[in-house]
Amino acid sequence: MNLTVIKNADISIVKKEMGRMFHEGSIDIDVRHLAETAIRSGRTAIGDIFDFVRFTFPYQSDPLTAELFIHPRLMARSYFNGMPRKGDCDDFALLTASMLQSVGYESRLAIIARGFEYDHVVAQVNTSLGWINVDTSDKKL
Repeated sequence: MNLTVIKNADISIVKKEMGRMFHEGSIDIDVRHLAETAIRSGRTAIGDIFDFVRFTFPYQSDPLTAELFIHPRLMARSYFNGMPRKGDCDDFALLTASMLQSVGYESRLAIIARGFEYDHVVAQVNTSLGWINVDTSDKKL
């Protein structure tokens, strides 16, 4: 499934669905190809992927009535079809973490919650400095 819609979901449902999409995305050939496409500038691979996602995929909030999760595979395919999908923080975190994992970086998702609902999602990558946030809604890595 490439798009999941969740209405009134608590954090446990969100974690489960995002975990599934992250795992599938991290082993998807299209996502790996997208990561390899992003790693071009001679900076670090982490920085290249951060910049690529941040500047390639337009931000668009989800509808107020539901939470949408776009599978990293769909995000990758939309890019290769010449029409990068719009998404929000969870879509970009899923894509970023999956891209990093697909090229050998240990990565994960960090869900920032308020009570039983989540408020924000970022990708994290394990570096020699420990786990760092790769939040494409920020201007700097």
